Amino acid sequence: KTQYWKMGLIGQNFWKVVICGTGALCLFTSFNTVQNLTTNIYQDLGQDHLGFYLLSAIMFFLVVFSVMSSAIVKRMSARRAMIVGGLGYTLFGGSFIYVNYCDDPDHRADGICSIPCIYVITLLCASSVGVTGSIIWVAMPTYIKECAVENNVNSYQGVFWFIMQFCQILGNLMA
Repeated sequence: KTQYWKMGLIGQNFWKVVICGTGALCLFTSFNTVQNLTTNIYQDLGQDHLGFYLLSAIMFFLVVFSVMSSAIVKRMSARRAMIVGGLGYTLFGGSFIYVNYCDDPDHRADGICSIPCIYVITLLCASSVGVTGSIIWVAMPTYIKECAVENNVNSYQGVFWFIMQFCQILGNLMA
């Protein structure tokens, strides 16, 4: 431990970086699983193009709001921005609970489970991922940089991305 401490890898805020990476791992593992299954889930429900529309809305709003995300993260703290960013992803995952509820034959007659309502609600949830996703992708490295000092910024970024990138493996395995 002393050797790593002298090298600057384990500093005062090292565990904050590990916790941030683990939180990102959990968030993006669940999102990657949902994202990989989106088109298949909606095709099984008879909505052949809705999955494509949702993924397109995510990417569209991610690109559009990326221009403003840096200013938003500056205005609120990086920690708060990560919380806001996580809410959009959570809302998108929750939209699948709503769609599952509407797929039940007892609820199909309800007005809130009509096809136009399903499209509007799920597209709004997908759009929220694009908006908040642009914020979280700026907030995470900003927070890691705030935790680091000059001699361990690269190490902290490496530890964070090492932990977070496991979501690619776990999310694909779960899908």
